[in-house]
Amino acid sequence: MGAAVVDDVLVVVLLAVLTSFFGTGAGGARSTRFNARSSIAKGSGMVSKGEVALIIAATGMHSELLLPEYFTTFIITIILATLIAPPIKIVFSNTVDSEINSSKDSQTSKIELKMS
Repeated sequence: MGAAVVDDVLVVVLLAVLTSFFGTGAGGARSTRFNARSSIAKGSGMVSKGEVALIIAATGMHSELLLPEYFTTFIITIILATLIAPPIKIVFSNTVDSEINSSKDSQTSKIELKMS
């Protein structure tokens, strides 16, 4: 794999991850009134959508809309995005889970205070 292909792959992977992450998280989830951390968790879940990308890449290749030299770049991008997604999801899900648990703890203590 040449240096130009590696550069292309890195750029496409970065764009794929950022657009999925922020497009869904910052755009969609935030616009529907999710808080920032929940929005980021939702965005991280959308990073890996490999099966859809594979279908689109294969369709583009068969209809000659996607040149063969770019097909490899897209396949590598799909694989890398699929491998990157779980760690990102774990990091942000743990953050959201800890925020939810601390919120529940504070609500529980408020309820206990009101009852006594």
